[in-house]
Amino acid sequence: MLGKVAALRSVDFSVDRVGGISLAGVDVSGVSSFDDIGLLDAGRITAGVATKRLPLRMTVFVAAANPSDNPSARMLRLDWSLFLNHTETVRGIVEQAVDIPTGQTVAIPVAVEVNLADFFDSGARDLVNLVLGLTGQGSRPTDVRLRATPTIDTPIGPIAYPRPIDIVRTRVQ
Repeated sequence: MLGKVAALRSVDFSVDRVGGISLAGVDVSGVSSFDDIGLLDAGRITAGVATKRLPLRMTVFVAAANPSDNPSARMLRLDWSLFLNHTETVRGIVEQAVDIPTGQTVAIPVAVEVNLADFFDSGARDLVNLVLGLTGQGSRPTDVRLRATPTIDTPIGPIAYPRPIDIVRTRVQ
């Protein structure tokens, strides 16, 4: 049992990328600044700011890299909290078993939906820049961090990490 716990503890988790991003129903892929957004879409986002309904939908891809000298590991569950620019936003659970073979990196998709207006009191331009920073666009990168507690498979049953780990973005893509 301790070997399985140690095996998963040796796995390196990081935020690899963020994809499928939409803000107030506006797909922001291919957008590099607020000025690139069409008038109708800018109106949607501005209306979302005014009504405090500004849903951000995205997938955070967590890379789980298992070293070549480490045994295979199996994660059963991932409880997570999302932080954007050091602000805790929403929590969720990935209840999908993931095998992490020796010497390989596996992508774990984490579907996120958050009402940005609940956590950030900014104008439309600033919130669009925050969202664009998730993809490396915009005026500056957005800090993305998951505080997570993996649960692993062991011969005596599932065991959760004793303490949450911070999974951060190590590079912008």
